[in-house]
Amino acid sequence: LENVVPARTTAEQPPRKDPQMEYSKMVPQSEWKN
Repeated sequence: LENVVPARTTAEQPPRKDPQMEYSKMVPQSEWKN
């Protein structure tokens, strides 16, 4: 998606929230790993 979104835009603001990232924040890694 780098070709779709400008590089500077990606650098200024973080990429879209990934489901796994959000899930890992809510649930301990030991939980979502299993």
